[in-house]
Amino acid sequence: MLTSPAMLDEVSERLQNKFTLPAEEVCTLRDIMLVYSRLVEPKITLKVVEADEKDNKVVECAVEGNADFIVTGDKHLLILKKYKDTGIISPAKLLEML
Repeated sequence: MLTSPAMLDEVSERLQNKFTLPAEEVCTLRDIMLVYSRLVEPKITLKVVEADEKDNKVVECAVEGNADFIVTGDKHLLILKKYKDTGIISPAKLLEML
């Protein structure tokens, strides 16, 4: 599993604002993500997701980390189906594959 500083920031912000988790719990969850993920710092900037430019950070992370797949429920990413050598699939599709 890959993550980037930008992706960690977005997850933290959503957990705190949308799900109103206390800052301490958000920090704990962020630390857990770091334990189970490889942190990559993309050196590239892509503009492949026009409908929601914030989603480009996910593709940038995948490219930088040489990911085989992006697993997501985000419709703006799923519509791409693939970017270069990286497939873009839903969690249900991943479970089907496993």
